[in-house]
Amino acid sequence: LIETGDGDSKKCKIMLSVDLDFGEPDNQPVELTEAGLFNSLEKGKGIMYNRGTFDTITKSE
Repeated sequence: LIETGDGDSKKCKIMLSVDLDFGEPDNQPVELTEAGLFNSLEKGKGIMYNRGTFDTITKSE
């Protein structure tokens, strides 16, 4: 976490990385093409702070 500025112009920079599990259903491969950062664990109750899209990532062993 890196904080810059002060008062109303205060901002935070967060760097996030994840490790994904190799397990997925054999009959339903999952292609990862986007990710979002939300502020709630409850589905449909959070605010999306950021969303990123990228070229397809497929999991393999």
